[in-house]
Order: sequence, then structure tokens, then C-alpha cells
Amino acid sequence: MVVFVDIRNGVFDDSAPPATDVLVLMTVAVNSSCKVALGYFLINGLSGTERTDIIKTCTLKLHDVGVQVISLTCDGPFCHFSMLKQLCACLQGNDFNKF
Repeated sequence: MVVFVDIRNGVFDDSAPPATDVLVLMTVAVNSSCKVALGYFLINGLSGTERTDIIKTCTLKLHDVGVQVISLTCDGPFCHFSMLKQLCACLQGNDFNKF
């Protein structure tokens, strides 16, 4: 199966480049077992700045409907470190008081 990039290129047909990754955003309630997928983005690489923009947009939309975001969890690709730094996360050392 081949799927095509659906974000950042302005092209929404088979002339778009093939997607190599999927960026999935979800909300998970801390006080119940509720999980909601916010979006699936078919991508072929995004910079930390572009990922930051998506996270900020999602967070603002959640705030608009009364959802309080208290944490952000992501897997380990290096591109996420750039995104987290742009979101003002402190990722230095093992001192959890600095996070």
C-alpha cells in the first residue's frame, strides 16, 4: 500500500510524494480510561518547528473546548528533541526538578 503526504505540500492527489511516516496525536484522560485520536498526519519528514506548530495548534484547540493539557509524551526520534526545546522543555541532566 502506498499513501501520500497530506500535510505541508498543498497537493491532495497522487502527485504528492509518498508518505514515509505518520504523526499521530492523541489525548488520554488522566482521571478515566478515555482516549481520543486528534489527528493522523501522513508525512515525509517534518522539522522540529513544523511539529511544534502542530502541537501548539492542537493544544490551543483543546483549550478552546475546555481540555487542560498537563503533559506531552512522545517517542524517541531525535526530531522530537528540537520540538520539545521550542516548547520550552528543559531536557538537561537527570534532575527531574529541571524538567
